[in-house]
Amino acid sequence: MRVVIAGCGRVGSDLALSLAESGHDVSVIDVDPSAFRAALRTLEDGGLLGVFPEGARTLDGERQPFRNGPARIAVQAGVPLIPVTMNGTFDVLPAHRRCPRVAPVE
Repeated sequence: MRVVIAGCGRVGSDLALSLAESGHDVSVIDVDPSAFRAALRTLEDGGLLGVFPEGARTLDGERQPFRNGPARIAVQAGVPLIPVTMNGTFDVLPAHRRCPRVAPVE
């Protein structure tokens, strides 16, 4: 199955690498008009789209406001938006670190 990760920076790139290593066809795209079109095409083709709705990692571990891109994509594509939370990721890879450390993630 094809998985596209949009607008996610280094964290999403690490996720993409993990998914690719497990055999998924993965693309990482920047947030711009062509990325929006690529996201829509992926969904229209039956693929999955992973989006980090905050747009960037938090500097202090607190959740940041969501951007409207994921909702816009879901509405335009006519697909459900399925929220997923990952707790503990700030401890694994805070914004000031380049390499992740071992810590539990729920």
